[in-house]
This record gives sequence, structure tokens and C-alpha cells, in this order.
Amino acid sequence: MRESKAESIKRIGKLIETIQHLTRLVDAASGTLDSRASLQWREKIQRVIGQFDFELRTELVRLGAQMDFSTTEPDFDFETGLRTALERYEQVLNSVLTAHTRAMLTRQIGEIRRVREEFAGLRRAA
Repeated sequence: MRESKAESIKRIGKLIETIQHLTRLVDAASGTLDSRASLQWREKIQRVIGQFDFELRTELVRLGAQMDFSTTEPDFDFETGLRTALERYEQVLNSVLTAHTRAMLTRQIGEIRRVREEFAGLRRAA
């Protein structure tokens, strides 16, 4: 049985919490990298994650949802945060979604995967 629109909205809300938590973890993660590469990477990732947060919030408004976005994520590192975000994206993609929402989430999960690969590459190079 497919879940309800309300459940899908809750999952998107949890995804927003995870994305917001990633925003706070970017600075700590970039501190372990070479300074020039770290600065460029941090600026790019902050822009990407900020855009995703905006898009997800806008989508919830479009779906008629009103949510409290208080972050309840446990404290973890950036790598774990990326893994958690990917899991949350998969959960949301397995729920009832409009075609527009599904396309947006598919694009975002692809970008989060690229961010994870870039971060791994920068850590190997450091």
C-alpha cells in the first residue's frame, strides 16, 4: 500500500532537517582539507545545500504543508550526514510524489552523490 500525501510531506520535512544539519557540518568538514581547495569546496557546497533547502521548502509550501523545521538530527560528521541525506532522499523518492517533486529530488540526489565523491577525493588528496 502506498503511503499518504501527509506521510510524504513528513519525509520531505525530515529531509529538510538533514539538509539544514549538513549546512552546519560543512565548515567542520572543510577544516580538514587544504585551505584553497577547502574554501572553493565550502563555497560551492554551501550554495548547493542552500539551494536545495530553498527548493524543498518551496515544494512543501506548494503542496500546502505547514511544518516546524526544528532540527532534531543527532550530532554526526559530514560524511555520515551525506550518507543520511542519501538515505532520506531514497525514502522520499519511494513515497507518493508529484512528477515535479520527483524530478527535483532525482536531480538533488544526483548532486548530493557528486558532493560525496568530491569530498572523498579532496580528503584523499589532503
